[in-house]
Amino acid sequence: MTEELRSMTEELRKCDRCYLKKNGMFVPQFTEHSKHIILMEQPFREQPDHIEKFWDMARKIGVSRNEFLELHTVQCYTDKSRRKGKYTRPSTMHREECKYWFNRYFDALQPEKILVMGNVAMEFLTDDFDGIVEKNGTVVRVNINGLRTDCVLSVGTSYLKEFGPGLKMIQKSLEVFKHL
Repeated sequence: MTEELRSMTEELRKCDRCYLKKNGMFVPQFTEHSKHIILMEQPFREQPDHIEKFWDMARKIGVSRNEFLELHTVQCYTDKSRRKGKYTRPSTMHREECKYWFNRYFDALQPEKILVMGNVAMEFLTDDFDGIVEKNGTVVRVNINGLRTDCVLSVGTSYLKEFGPGLKMIQKSLEVFKHL
């Protein structure tokens, strides 16, 4: 399975399904122990320090980064907003183009469960966009390529900048994920 994921990643590096490739790409991360998927919104939307803080918290709860294939709703960096200078949310068109890759990685791994981080990732899998805060820590079963898969909904890692409520929400979703 790891070799299949490596081969797919080499194919992904050559992807030209949309113009976002010009912005650079986040290559999916995985190990030979990967059995779950974590689906995040997009590369660089989650700040690297938030990602590390998230994995530190997960480790303390007993959830290992080595068990995950890390994917985004789009694998390439989105355009920067001219007005704010921040990366924009991936468009529906770009997410649909990149869903091809999600489906391929999903089929190769056939994960036991998926941790879904943020509204955009929730919409990507469930077609429901609003209310990730209220739905944080809930489990939904989705049909992906004919396989029913449990997904734990979670606020995105950007919530880690909110020390009180954000930390507690992510801890809750990690606890639910661990015990599922």
